[in-house]
Amino acid sequence: MTIKVIIHIGPPKTGTSAIQFSLQRDSKRLAENGIYYPKHTTDINGISSGNLNSIYENTSSGRVVRSAKVVALLAECKKRGLHTLLLSSEFFLKKSVK
Repeated sequence: MTIKVIIHIGPPKTGTSAIQFSLQRDSKRLAENGIYYPKHTTDINGISSGNLNSIYENTSSGRVVRSAKVVALLAECKKRGLHTLLLSSEFFLKKSVK
């Protein structure tokens, strides 16, 4: 099965945290429709970096994408019988422009 990957890159101050809150809150409904949205942490105000840490790792040279993390997410999506992996973080934008 081919897994489709959707990456939501929300620039800062555009409601990304609200979107992530809703995606996480409704993750079961998303799964019922074939979409895997990995869990992530939030602070007391419901703010988070979204799925950033799902694929990035902090190193001495900064944040880098870890292919093992991506492979693990795709495997989990497949294991659950889902067809789409959905990731969201405003910090993806910062990484994409460098």
